[in-house]
Amino acid sequence: MKNSRGLSLIELLAVIIVVSVVIMPLMFSLSGNFRVNYRMINRSAASLISASAVQGFDTIPFDDLSSNDSFDVATSYHMFNRDNCGLLVDETAFQTSEAICTMIFDMKMIERTFTNPEHFEVYLYPYFLTDAAEKTAFIDAAIADGLDARITDAMEERIEIIDTEYPLDLLNITVFILYDTETDGAIVRNGTLTEDWVE
Repeated sequence: MKNSRGLSLIELLAVIIVVSVVIMPLMFSLSGNFRVNYRMINRSAASLISASAVQGFDTIPFDDLSSNDSFDVATSYHMFNRDNCGLLVDETAFQTSEAICTMIFDMKMIERTFTNPEHFEVYLYPYFLTDAAEKTAFIDAAIADGLDARITDAMEERIEIIDTEYPLDLLNITVFILYDTETDGAIVRNGTLTEDWVE
């Protein structure tokens, strides 16, 4: 009859060490893949939500901004999030300002939503300024206000300079969504709101 005593403690420990050496890198790799996939899903959701936010702002029945004393879109930027979106909404519309803001800022895509007001912001600012000095002063003021560099870069890129009277019914919009605080990953989507926007 053959010896069937099994594995000794040393042999068992050797097997555990060998298996651990092989499995541990695979576990770290798998864990890293989960984190990357999670970030990519958040990025995709932020991209879809930002596009929808631009469309949502384009369809909201706003009051005439040129007659709104609370802000001047011709010379300054204005930031909106879920806490202050109601400043723009025409209360006589078929929906209340609260419902419209909830629809835009609490939007859910791919089972993701970005409800932190500091992580989901919309900026409205002029499409045209009259000269380079005015544009420089505008960007410098935005930087001094502590805006994220990705937002001020978008503003600097999108504001055009013309030397004639510019219309108030053409505005830039930039949507900023911070989708990953660990890596500071953000989506910045730009658009233009045209004259149909202020009817």
